[in-house]
Amino acid sequence: MGYSGEGKHTCSVGGSTFLIRIHFKQNTNWQGTVQWVEINQTIPFRSLLELTLLMNEAVENTNYEEDERAYRSWHLEQLEEKAASK
Repeated sequence: MGYSGEGKHTCSVGGSTFLIRIHFKQNTNWQGTVQWVEINQTIPFRSLLELTLLMNEAVENTNYEEDERAYRSWHLEQLEEKAASK
């Protein structure tokens, strides 16, 4: 049985702000709309994967200074150096 009912969430990613409206939850998946607040554009999404890809596309297409990015990275080079020194 799925959840039907709207939930609203705000998410800030890489300097962009998104308003996510969840209309349906079913089989561990979400359907709803995502609004990119800075440009006031809303688009529906059919799955959590699609929501993630839409948000990723928005962040990648936004020109920010390197210092303005506030998201984490794996820093693979540092991890490899630590592993080699052990």
